[in-house]
Amino acid sequence: YEAMVKIVLGKIRFDESDLVVDVGGGTGSLTQAIYREARLKRNVLCVDPSESMLTLALEKDGVTPLKSTAEEFFDHEENYNFDKALILGSVHHFPDCTTMFKQWAEWLRPGSICFILTRPPNTTLPFFRKALPLFEKSTANAPAMEDCLRHIGLKVEVSEEKMEFNMSKDR
Repeated sequence: YEAMVKIVLGKIRFDESDLVVDVGGGTGSLTQAIYREARLKRNVLCVDPSESMLTLALEKDGVTPLKSTAEEFFDHEENYNFDKALILGSVHHFPDCTTMFKQWAEWLRPGSICFILTRPPNTTLPFFRKALPLFEKSTANAPAMEDCLRHIGLKVEVSEEKMEFNMSKDR
């Protein structure tokens, strides 16, 4: 998570008093790392539909878990009071981004930031042949999402970041 946290903190300036939500935060490990590195004073809300993942998030310092899908979360206007929203490697799980982000754009407070981190559909990782299609399937269509976000009136900035990934052959 260290490289991902570095990317997020390099792109977003957090204030210690920010209200932050991590949509699709899973176990809260990345959520906790951002909480600590950004030196936030308030817990980060970690939204995820998986109860077993959120059980692990309960153990993390600076993380408040909430069991919810992204669509359920974004369907309630009271959930739009965040200064920063993080969608880190999970946007490909959202079945209808257009509707969700359109509604979100209507309710966002001025100056709010949503940071979406995704990965490209291709990889140089040494996956087995059968694993490559699954990897490609689990990525977001970044150009289509970018067009969608611009079309609904959001200001969009895109950058490509590279990070090194090492894993033992055994693993």
